[in-house]
Amino acid sequence: MKKVWQWLKAHVIEDFHPLSYGLMAIYLAAWIILNYTINLENGVIDSHFGTWTCFWLYLLMNCTVYLGACAILSLSNPKYRGIWSTNMLMRAFVGCALIAADRSFYLYDIVQQWITDYDVMVFVTKVANQYVSVIVTLIALFIFYKATGDSKRINYYGLAGKNLDVKPYWQLFLLMLPLIYLATFNSGFINYYPTFKRWEVLPKLDIAPIQTVLLYEGSYLLNFIQVEMLFRGFLVLGVGVAIGERAIIPMVAVYCALHFGKPVGETISSIFGGYILGVLAFKSRNIYGGIFLHMGIAAAMDLFAWLVKYGFRIPS
Repeated sequence: MKKVWQWLKAHVIEDFHPLSYGLMAIYLAAWIILNYTINLENGVIDSHFGTWTCFWLYLLMNCTVYLGACAILSLSNPKYRGIWSTNMLMRAFVGCALIAADRSFYLYDIVQQWITDYDVMVFVTKVANQYVSVIVTLIALFIFYKATGDSKRINYYGLAGKNLDVKPYWQLFLLMLPLIYLATFNSGFINYYPTFKRWEVLPKLDIAPIQTVLLYEGSYLLNFIQVEMLFRGFLVLGVGVAIGERAIIPMVAVYCALHFGKPVGETISSIFGGYILGVLAFKSRNIYGGIFLHMGIAAAMDLFAWLVKYGFRIPS
């Protein structure tokens, strides 16, 4: 834990600027209020789910959030005035586009050609999409990694990092557990979690109900490899090739937007979590700690919500 605090302290001392941090807080608060007032993600953007319109709307939102953060930082903090470059903009656009693609397209059209039962089709689609998303993201970023020459400058966006010290991440995870438990008393949290809700599919699959739930949870947790690769791996380490540690806060802004479809408390907490994980990824040059921490927190959120709502049983 000492190393984590040293990294965070060093970054805050070097990066903190009262005006720019204050303006960023107002900026993100404005986006959060806008989203939950007009239901921007769930009601507006996702009404076009599965279409190119949905992709373009997510891309527009991601780029606007990201570039808006960059503009605020560059205008209010002298340290950030040199961030604008073709290299930075190109990398930011690629990251925002990959996030938009992941959030707008699923495999319904393909899966429904093979599975006629709606409940089974939805379940298979959700599970398969998690695996496909991870594979597509890793391949796309590997192509970018090789094509731009990043392979000569950094490891594979933190996925090839070495000498990982897992102890600080275990300690952070243990610190988070009481907060996750307290979140179960919030109605918004308990209505959203656990993420598995396809109870109708349980009697329709030729496997035990617990196996169905674990199959879903496994794919759900695997998806956090993609999340960490995109946000801490690419938007921090990848964009950091162009602008160094200054890539952290713009990443945090888009990471906050990633949570717009979730309970508002989780969206707000994602700002602090994204900032901490961004600093740790940049300092350690790997994302394995973030993957472990993200998976652990997500599993605990599902587990605690499950126990509060259903106890030790699987609803029939």
